[in-house]
Amino acid sequence: MKTAKTMNLLLVALFTFAMLFSGLPGHLQAQIDSSASSTEASQVDTTAKVKGKKAMEIPTNIDINTADQQLLTRLPGIGPVTAEAIVQYRQSNGQFKSHEELTGVKGIGSKTLARLKPYLQQI
Repeated sequence: MKTAKTMNLLLVALFTFAMLFSGLPGHLQAQIDSSASSTEASQVDTTAKVKGKKAMEIPTNIDINTADQQLLTRLPGIGPVTAEAIVQYRQSNGQFKSHEELTGVKGIGSKTLARLKPYLQQI
């Protein structure tokens, strides 16, 4: 009887261990794939993860004056509409001279700006 219980516990432990580590290879592959992008490589030094972006890696050290709409949408608090508004603002007003100037873009307030700053390159 003790042998059967011990065997069952061992099997449960092995199964649990296998389930915990089964997702690891895919996670590592996703990191390798995301760092290989040549378009983002010129804009991005490192990446971070933020809760609101569904575990998607968020680039850091972004130049707000050259980032395209697709890259901007990866920032916390920036969706497609706001990203387009940033690009249009740049086209109409020229390059941003400070991060605070982003509050002139519709959809970006002081709270959103505070969330963005850690991901933006100094101007």
